[in-house]
Amino acid sequence: MNSLKFLNQKKLIYAINEETLFSYKPEESDFLSEKKVAEYGLKREINIEKLEIIFKDSLDATKVSKFTGINDLDPTHYDCYLGIHLHYYLRLSRAEASRPEVWNSIIFQNSFAKEYIKQRGLIGSSKFNIDSTNLLVKNLNDLHRRNFISAAWWITELTRNGNDYDYSKKAFNCTRVLLERFGTLNYFHNQLLALATAEFFHNFDKRVSPTVISRRDALAVPPNFGVSIKDFINSRNIEVIYEPIKINTDKFVKWQSEKTRNMKTIKGPDDFKVKKLQIDKVVNEFESLAQKRGWIS
Repeated sequence: MNSLKFLNQKKLIYAINEETLFSYKPEESDFLSEKKVAEYGLKREINIEKLEIIFKDSLDATKVSKFTGINDLDPTHYDCYLGIHLHYYLRLSRAEASRPEVWNSIIFQNSFAKEYIKQRGLIGSSKFNIDSTNLLVKNLNDLHRRNFISAAWWITELTRNGNDYDYSKKAFNCTRVLLERFGTLNYFHNQLLALATAEFFHNFDKRVSPTVISRRDALAVPPNFGVSIKDFINSRNIEVIYEPIKINTDKFVKWQSEKTRNMKTIKGPDDFKVKKLQIDKVVNEFESLAQKRGWIS
């Protein structure tokens, strides 16, 4: 197994500039010591053997279209393919994925990762010019929003329903505005609320006429719909009204420790399951909020 070696974050930030973005090659002294690896909770071996294939396939429009079921591809559909495949293959915990060292170690030891970021940026805009802010993960904003690779993993993690990635696909189908606006919100780290948000917005145009307001404006124009959702959360005792979600850590660890990967049958860990009835109840609340805004008559 080809395991990920972790770069020292401080040394990497010092070494990377616009001239060394693509030429940087780590020396042995650039990696974290075993003591630091353990201190950061990164002792688990992370298999990176097939990452090159995943990055290349994530730019293949035919494969992305087949996987997402979308013919008219939006840039975020490429993120969808990458995020779900990375989530299944790497099997990171949230604690591991919150470490910038993980993502920087992948990006700066894999030329295909850099190429993915470059090409993905150009898919979104022909004026995209890759620089250190696109490649180097320094903070929470980079982790959840700016970096195409780490952000794709996080949206997948936040919107999966246990082993089911269908809601993740719905979230990616909401364009990048949802991913950028909601990924860093505390409430979006609640499985039920994240799933309901993905469900509500992925077919927003069927709920709300585009002549009233577009999905993009509902997500982005102040006060965006996230404000209404936060007001809703503050006015409800969520844990009392809705069934608490029970996380089965043992099942996650079992999934995480599996050695084989079947890339044709991709399923996440069966560590929880939010009932559709619960999700629909929250979606109904969101529709009521949309009515109050005059979006639904």
